[in-house]
Amino acid sequence: MEEKKIVFVLEHFSPHIGGAETLFANLIKSLDKKKYKVLVLTSNSSGYAGRKKFFGATVIYHSWPSIFGHPIPLFKDICSYVKEADIVHTSLYSSALITFFISRHYKKKCILTVYECLNKKWFYIEKNFLRALFFLLVERLSLSPKYAQIIAISNSTKNDLEKIGIKNVFVVYPILDEYSQKTTNINRDGPRKFFLYFGRPGKTKGIFTLLEAVKLINIRKQEFQYRFLLILSNDPLSERKKITQFIRKYNLGKLVLVVDSVPKKELNGYISNSYCCIVPSLTEGFGYSAAEVCALKKPIIISNTPSLLEIAYGKVIIFLNNKSEDLYLAIIKAVDDRFCLVKKDMIIFNSKKQIKTLNDIYSLK
Repeated sequence: MEEKKIVFVLEHFSPHIGGAETLFANLIKSLDKKKYKVLVLTSNSSGYAGRKKFFGATVIYHSWPSIFGHPIPLFKDICSYVKEADIVHTSLYSSALITFFISRHYKKKCILTVYECLNKKWFYIEKNFLRALFFLLVERLSLSPKYAQIIAISNSTKNDLEKIGIKNVFVVYPILDEYSQKTTNINRDGPRKFFLYFGRPGKTKGIFTLLEAVKLINIRKQEFQYRFLLILSNDPLSERKKITQFIRKYNLGKLVLVVDSVPKKELNGYISNSYCCIVPSLTEGFGYSAAEVCALKKPIIISNTPSLLEIAYGKVIIFLNNKSEDLYLAIIKAVDDRFCLVKKDMIIFNSKKQIKTLNDIYSLK
């Protein structure tokens, strides 16, 4: 069988940190390189430039302009590769439209992965009305073309797409790599008993809901024995600065420690050594952090955003989205070990099933 050429056009890619980057990195690792010849076209937001190899795939990192942190692919960088492709795969937001129109010009099948469909939630997340309106318009425009197939990364995202009239959506859950399910103990400095948050400090991640809850603990629980460890990337840097400023402003330094992102193996060590992990997201398309914590069989506190409810299992406490008082109470429950035991159909995390579904999609005429 002749191998098919797949071209991925993505805003960011590994080693840039984020759930979308992890999703596509794990997908590309899992594709059969005897069946597919894989090329990734992406921005140099990771600090990489030029051509690199990645688990049998070729990745080309380009210098692309950016708007609000979203790199915009340039025609000159992707046209010739799309022309030679059998399948083109892209994602929301800024890479979607340009990739679709180039694919249509060359009569190539274009597949779109949707992480989240925020719709009117943009006005809930983004305080600047005009910016929220801009993001909403970009989202609607990016979803308007007739793609060969739209993939949602959870039933929650599929439901949000259906609410705005988009039908025939496949659900393909992200693949958890082998390291996401390996418990690792590490020797480390820092607090001995701690709650853990890790990931990007983005606006949708609910970190300020967590910090407001910690502020309540600082006021009401003077003898609180646990600490809060935040492992944060620097993207977006503006949000990380706001977090450190908040901690200083409210004198939370004795309770909260902020450290930089760490390699995957080391991160698993922090998760394994934590008392409990907190995922306070305002919105999520899937929730990689929650999935990884649950895979390592650690207790977790989550907001009641639908995708987190969809995937979380094991020892779980749920709090009301964006309600710091409710998160405060959830943390107190966790200290008292008052978790609920949640069971899940593990088909969600069956990588073989996800790869089979993708192969079926790539084989569609």
